[in-house]
Amino acid sequence: MASRPAAEEPQTDLLVPEAAPATSYTFLGPSKLENEIPTYSVLKAGGTIYTVGDNVLVNCGDFENPWVAKILLFYRDPSGNMVYVSYWYYKRQDIPSGVKNRPPGKEKTAGELYFSTHLDENKVQTLMGTCKVFNRPLWLEQGSKKAPLHHHFCTKVYDLQAQLVDDAEKYHYAADSESEDEGDVDDSGDDDDDDDDE
Repeated sequence: MASRPAAEEPQTDLLVPEAAPATSYTFLGPSKLENEIPTYSVLKAGGTIYTVGDNVLVNCGDFENPWVAKILLFYRDPSGNMVYVSYWYYKRQDIPSGVKNRPPGKEKTAGELYFSTHLDENKVQTLMGTCKVFNRPLWLEQGSKKAPLHHHFCTKVYDLQAQLVDDAEKYHYAADSESEDEGDVDDSGDDDDDDDDE
């Protein structure tokens, strides 16, 4: 099974001026229990709101080419760290050549991502922001020229267990719609303990 190295927490001394305040992280809204562990659907990170289902940019050490993931849930790990569980997107060149139905070639296709069955967890400090992953026609219409880092498209799924690439519809994958509206968020903060980025 393929695996990615752990996402990298930002080195704050390199990213922000010394006088800048540390980012605070708070889970919002009610929690629900999964296997007796409280999980959350919303995270407030400074002025940014992340919700379950968001496509996000993840710090991999290359700020011009971050990884992309889809958030499944938020929780605190046994050490008390605030983490998120997500499915990874892969770029074509990151899919091993022996995978069935893998498109030929190693060259990068601008904007194209492959949703994967690769589930992983990382600390919330690795989140760099949200992005959109459209279907290809909507990407051509809305996002292809706007902001390459924040607009992608996906039509295929990389199934790590089966070692094949297949149509996204077979996996009930849903791309982002054209609506950019954000829903209302309960800002009451069920998790009182804010974590600061160290």
